[in-house]
This record gives sequence, structure tokens and C-alpha cells, in this order.
Amino acid sequence: MRLPTRLAAFAGALLVLPFAASASAQEDDTAFAYSSYYQCTGGLSDALATLRDDWGPIIQGHMDAGHVSAWGVLTHDTGNPWTMAIYHVGPEIGPLKTALDTALGEYFEQHPEDGAAFGQTCWSHEDYIWTAGPGSQPAATVAQDRASAGMSVYWVCDEGKEAVADLIVENVWAPIYDQQVADGQINSWMWLSHFVGGKYRRALVTDGASHAALLEARNQALEAAGENAALAAAFSDVCNGHTDVLWNIAISVP
Repeated sequence: MRLPTRLAAFAGALLVLPFAASASAQEDDTAFAYSSYYQCTGGLSDALATLRDDWGPIIQGHMDAGHVSAWGVLTHDTGNPWTMAIYHVGPEIGPLKTALDTALGEYFEQHPEDGAAFGQTCWSHEDYIWTAGPGSQPAATVAQDRASAGMSVYWVCDEGKEAVADLIVENVWAPIYDQQVADGQINSWMWLSHFVGGKYRRALVTDGASHAALLEARNQALEAAGENAALAAAFSDVCNGHTDVLWNIAISVP
């Protein structure tokens, strides 16, 4: 079977890339991120308050049990219609999902009025489960050290070819972002893969001191990666649609 021209060029270019270990190298273990993306109306102060004061103590018990390793809340700054995102990270998807289901029951039993008010304010949501791939943090510490600003690029990819995009990220983008972390331009980065959810198949998540710093880092990374035209074109063949979101990291635990 003949490869498309751009993918054939990618295959040839990849042969000359060194597969040296970098700060982004991952062990066989991984982490799962259960993320819910909300559309909300009105102010978010009450919603954030119940998440911090009511949900937080409940989920802490599941963190103490080892089923949840990190959780947090993001609020919209710039991008698509999502107003807020709540994420929970765990080493195994089964215990993580069970913990969240149990915690949700506990929350509505203990705080029914706040739960009802939250549902009225944040009236629509989408759920995704992501698996952590290459990044600057090992699986055991994903999302445990976050800065105040975040940027997520959610990619629509050809499901049958997305492994090609993963290889490009691992061998072209990872060294660039690893160097930016080492230089202090960004705090961390992570490449996420779709496990359950909607149309987005991959997500690139970066954290930093400010949105301006993250945008500048992204521009530099795109410029550096674009120096290899064949690889840039091959990536675009696989992941050819995306949406960008700048997030404020409102809650981050631990």
C-alpha cells in the first residue's frame, strides 16, 4: 500500500531522528484525567466556592485512599464556549471513576442546595477521559505542580493515523517543550490522548506564569517545529483541526 506523499516524507524524515531519552520520556505506567467541560451562565463565584469548600473535602478522602492523585478547576479566559473545566487525575481509570461516582453521591447528600444551584449555573457539560502521554512530569505527578495560567490546544485527528502525530510530538515537539521548561519559559507541558469523549482526539496542555508567556512559548515552538517542513506537513495531515483555550487555574490540589 502506498503512503500519502506527506506521510511518506514523514517516514523518511523520522528515520534520521535520534531516539534519545529526554525529560519527556515516559515509563509504561500512565495517568488518567477525567475532565468535565462546562458552559455556565452568571457569575462563577458560588460555583467555585462550593467546589473549593464542599467538593474539596470530599474528594480529599479519595485522594488519601490513593484513587485520586490530583484535581483542579480551570476558568475560561480566551477560546471556545467552555466556561469552566473540572479535572481529576488518577493512576487507574476504574478506581478513579468509582471514586468520582461515590464522591458525587456524597456531595449531593451533604450539599443538595449547593448542588442544585451549581446545576442551574453550569447547565451543560461534556466529559472526556484522557490518558497522559509524553510530558515534563512523570505519570505519578501529573497535574500536581501547576502555575497560575494554562493553555490547552484540543486537536481533531484522523483516528487511523494519530499514532503518526504521537511520534512527531515525541520526537520533534517534546525536546522543544522540555527545553522551554528547563529555561523557565513554561512551567510544564503534557500531551494527552483520547480515551473516552467527543471529537477531540489529542490535547496539548502547557502551564506558565502568564498567558502572554504561554503564547510566546507556543509561537517559538511552532517556529522551531516548522523548520522541518515534511514533519510539519505530516502532522497537519493527521491532526488538521483544533481549538485553543487559555485557562485560569483557579484551584489546583495538591
